[in-house]
Amino acid sequence: MKLTSEYGTTQTEEVQLVIAEESAESLVQVGEVEVITTDGGPIHSYNSTTRTEIIYPKEMIGLEAGSKIISLEYRGYHYGKDGVIYNTQVWIGNVSDTEFKENDVTGMTKIFDGQIDYTKDRGSDEEAVPLIDIAIPDGFAYTGENIRVVVAANDPDGGWVSGYFEADDSVMGYARQKAADSSSLEELDNDIWYSWEDIALPVVYFGVVPSKNVSGVVTDAETDAPIEGAEITLKSGEVEYYGTSDAEGAYSIDVIQYSLAYEMEVVAEGYEPATQAVSFDDGDVVANVELTALPEEYTYSGTVVDGETNEPVAGAVVTVSAEGGEPQTMPTGDDGGFSFTLLDGEYTVTVACEGYLEYSSELTIAGADVTGAQIALTPEVKEYTYSGTVIDGSTSAPVANAIVTVSAEGGEPQTATTGADGGFSFTLLDGEYAVTVACEDYEDGHFNVTIDGADVVGVELVITERSGISMIGVDGTVYGGDGCIFVVTESEASIYVYNTAGVLVRRAEVEAGTTRIDGIGAGVYVVNGVKVMVK
Repeated sequence: MKLTSEYGTTQTEEVQLVIAEESAESLVQVGEVEVITTDGGPIHSYNSTTRTEIIYPKEMIGLEAGSKIISLEYRGYHYGKDGVIYNTQVWIGNVSDTEFKENDVTGMTKIFDGQIDYTKDRGSDEEAVPLIDIAIPDGFAYTGENIRVVVAANDPDGGWVSGYFEADDSVMGYARQKAADSSSLEELDNDIWYSWEDIALPVVYFGVVPSKNVSGVVTDAETDAPIEGAEITLKSGEVEYYGTSDAEGAYSIDVIQYSLAYEMEVVAEGYEPATQAVSFDDGDVVANVELTALPEEYTYSGTVVDGETNEPVAGAVVTVSAEGGEPQTMPTGDDGGFSFTLLDGEYTVTVACEGYLEYSSELTIAGADVTGAQIALTPEVKEYTYSGTVIDGSTSAPVANAIVTVSAEGGEPQTATTGADGGFSFTLLDGEYAVTVACEDYEDGHFNVTIDGADVVGVELVITERSGISMIGVDGTVYGGDGCIFVVTESEASIYVYNTAGVLVRRAEVEAGTTRIDGIGAGVYVVNGVKVMVK
């Protein structure tokens, strides 16, 4: 035998399980179990001799006249004691009134005359067990009136135990009890410790022979055609009964525990389930059931792909919704696939996935599947900010009205004019860009910028004023060497060395003649507006 749970699996050697058919006996409980007490049972076991008289009102019994009672049971628990055995007699009878008759059992049926063993523990305060369980082989015919039960018990050795019985303390005035440590029942009336007193109603379980049935016909609500193979389930708590409709749609279920209230569910393939309450208070039940056919369902399926590469897109969330209906949502698998089961109607299909623009389209289901749909998502184009300030190379002051042009190979140039604060800003895609700054009275500045998945902000583009002393192209020459820059001028000059990002990396004042500026890394530089290559 293999047992599996959330905690693991265990397997034993092969075993044989025997499942017994439900006995044709239904227990009818009279009274609610409110307490388990020593003062509400058919035997007061704290004394060696007790007599209890109980009247069960017909309103609480709930059985039909003519029902056959075949057993009587009282439940509870007790602690065992060596040598304690009660000689016990039990009578039962139908009565029209609720008057107590004390010792008079005239006209009653004795259903038990024997011993009840109290020498061992039985049950617990957490689990009540049958302490008095009496079979009535010939049965007791219930007439539909009240039931009177008398229980007399005596331990001739004077023993007693701690015994507790189920009782309904919300029902008083229907049970009396007297008890003493007498040596016999005959002496009980002369040796009373506890006189006749009202006690809580002892809860009793009558075993009865079932005679209730539910039957009917299951049909199609629209065509009235019988439905074969419908599964019918009667359920009350953990108690369940089952039936199946035949070719005529008919079903019939015998119910043993008919005192319970049931919910009946009828299920058939292609139909909506139907439920209704079933009670046997008025006898057998005829319950015809009409089932409504489910609307036809269709498949909508397809694949979500990248609109540029045509590769499947996994993890895209596809949502299908109809006006007034509950949206259906599912993520695509590794193959980009999705599938929905839909009814006829108009739907809106949306697809959302990180890195792509949201997709939306309309869908019509009209009596057929829609399969093989391909949804192409457009990759999301991310834009980044390139911003900064144009700065005067001599004064470090912002330069207003400078025209900043940003261009990429094969693209349309973008142009911005700096404000009073020298600021500029562009929105760019990933890529390599050439940046040119032009301003009256300044040498043109040439720079480069790379946008690679992030904003580039706070850039300073430094440009120099036009002047005779700084015009290398007019007053001298400049060229690169190995790790250095050579400047040849005919007069003193201020030299500004910028990298291609527009950052000032060196400033030097040179005398007339040839000057070597060392410590320059390999690359392209702009020296007073002239591009220079350093090895």
